[in-house]
Amino acid sequence: MTTKNTMPAAAGPLLEQQTEGTEADILRAELSRHGYPAYDGGEGGFTWLVVPIDPSIPEEDVYLTPHFRISSGEHAHRPVPEHDEPWGASLYDGHGEYVETLKAAPEGTAVHEDSAHCARTIAAYIVGHGRDLVARVDTGILVVRDIHSSTYDVLKGAHHLGVIFDETLAGLARGGWAAWSPKASRSDGTVGFFTTKEGAATAIARTWGLCLIEETGKPGKAAQPE
Repeated sequence: MTTKNTMPAAAGPLLEQQTEGTEADILRAELSRHGYPAYDGGEGGFTWLVVPIDPSIPEEDVYLTPHFRISSGEHAHRPVPEHDEPWGASLYDGHGEYVETLKAAPEGTAVHEDSAHCARTIAAYIVGHGRDLVARVDTGILVVRDIHSSTYDVLKGAHHLGVIFDETLAGLARGGWAAWSPKASRSDGTVGFFTTKEGAATAIARTWGLCLIEETGKPGKAAQPE
């Protein structure tokens, strides 16, 4: 955490270096400029910042949806002077599978410029691809693409409500988005076929008894998935 500067301005560069905190603080500030939160993460001595594609995703659910894991080498929380490798931002899907790594800044880039580059690159990627990766249909209900297939998971928090199959390339008159739910009235779980994936997601949510804003005009009492 950055401490408040109570010293005279003449203290200069030395004080600035002391109060900058960690490399993560600088990157988190740059991401915040673009509207994205960054949460602490790590495993086995390897630390990173995790950034959800959808910035409204709460921290406890961030690994359930597509997200970036960002580190400098194997670290993300070192003192600023120890930042000696460019930030690497790797995309993971909601199942924790690696997808790709975005282009990093050149070697030797200073931490402030490196952090600004990383934040801009992530923001640009999300603008171009984010809507296809994760879409919010209603309060708490997300449609999350399985990047390795042509399916989308419908989630409410950690609860898996159903699956949408993308059959749009087939050009079927019945609708190219097939919806499946374990709560469907049909024994095979088929909910129906729809012209949009949002429509398919809404139908899946209704099989769970969830009352959507789009349907009623105001929030209803939503049954929680079991």
